[in-house]
Amino acid sequence: MTFSRPDAKRPRADLRPVAEAVSERVWKAMIDASRALDDLGIRHALVGGLAVGAHGWPRATKEVDFLVDDSAWIKTEAGLVVMRAGLPVEAHGVAVDTLSIRDEEDHLRKALDATEISEGVPVAPLEAVVYLKLVSPRSKDRLDLIQLVLAGTDVERVRTYLQKNAPDLQVKFEEIVRTAEQEEDR
Repeated sequence: MTFSRPDAKRPRADLRPVAEAVSERVWKAMIDASRALDDLGIRHALVGGLAVGAHGWPRATKEVDFLVDDSAWIKTEAGLVVMRAGLPVEAHGVAVDTLSIRDEEDHLRKALDATEISEGVPVAPLEAVVYLKLVSPRSKDRLDLIQLVLAGTDVERVRTYLQKNAPDLQVKFEEIVRTAEQEEDR
């Protein structure tokens, strides 16, 4: 069995199905936090559980996660990195997490240039969402990836991205694909 759909037109990120899976507070927090980041001129992209939903596996979540560029942070002369004033950390009682991009993750900076706007919010490309889930140690992130594969994620597209940008994660991704195939066969 193969989950790759190389002939299929690349699906667009779509947050509409996510609206049915999350609370109104989480939805409003996502919209308002994105707007606040826009107002600050901070390039950002939705990642985490909400982005997983936009790419095909809507599920409930209690937080909003954004990948942000370096303009979200201030580097002091003492070598400290601090949050820029106005950076949202909570909206409507919902945690808003901002993920910074490490020096060796230039591919994530490029992902900020390739966002798709859905419901007024920039959503990270599928490959960047998968990468961030792969580097996470949490088991729920592994489950998200299994569900994304089962939902029809273009596995070949992800493989190509990982080969180019994070070859050390290829084995981990292939384990996810095998697990999804086993789940599908049950």
